Amino acid sequence: MKITFTHQSRTFEVDMSQGHDISRVVRFLNGPEMDPAFVPKASRAPFSSGGFVGAVEKGGSCNVDRLDWIPHCHGTHTETVAHILKYPWQVLSKEQEHSVPVVSDFCPKKFFTAALISVAPVKAIDSNDTYRPNFGDTDRIVSGQGIEKALQAIDVGKVDALILRTDDQLYDFNSGPETPFLSVEAMQAVVKSGVDHLLLDLPSVDRLNDDGHLTSHHIFWNVPEHESVATKDSWLHKTITEMVTIGAELNDGLYLLNLQCSPVVSDAAPSRAVIYPAH
Repeated sequence: MKITFTHQSRTFEVDMSQGHDISRVVRFLNGPEMDPAFVPKASRAPFSSGGFVGAVEKGGSCNVDRLDWIPHCHGTHTETVAHILKYPWQVLSKEQEHSVPVVSDFCPKKFFTAALISVAPVKAIDSNDTYRPNFGDTDRIVSGQGIEKALQAIDVGKVDALILRTDDQLYDFNSGPETPFLSVEAMQAVVKSGVDHLLLDLPSVDRLNDDGHLTSHHIFWNVPEHESVATKDSWLHKTITEMVTIGAELNDGLYLLNLQCSPVVSDAAPSRAVIYPAH
């Protein structure tokens, strides 16, 4: 099936049979991993209770796994502003006060426009950008200038979502201190673009060891720095999706995005992002 839609007074066509899943596969070890890594790998083990064993190879009638994993660390996941709030119910209506938000409520139940851009990380000390805390000697960043130039190059106008590709390495929380992140100016450029949803191939928009500042998270949701309470000016509807994987065969430009989030009561949930090139 092919559809056409109008964006910025231009007509585009999308082949709905040509979707590209940019989510990461979560692979589970058989049993907990015992190693010195900061974040142990996701693991699984057969569920058992009474006389039931959830493993066919152990005589069970079916396989039933208990999974041990952290959505923030073990694959593509979508975060809400509740990630940095002391009182997560601030994102809800007054009638729902003191409840906890369901992540899927923040993922639009529709197809929406997205811009895919590629920005190569640079050495922080070679840029004019800033960050809190200050840059270290080995820090690599996505710069504000890099994002601005990439957006100008594709010239698709205002979109609902921004998809950021850095390089072809699959970074995770054990990738070390040279894992790239967004500078203050980079996140300000994202905000200036007017998008409500940010997707990127990095494990975090912030430095993995940032002394708890989460500077870029705070900028994106407009929550005051060093504060854990939203204000009337905070952007409670926005989402950040981290750890996507964007193949080299996908060109920068305009896409339709279908962002699917698990209906989990939490600050973040596993998610699946499928994008469709628009021509």
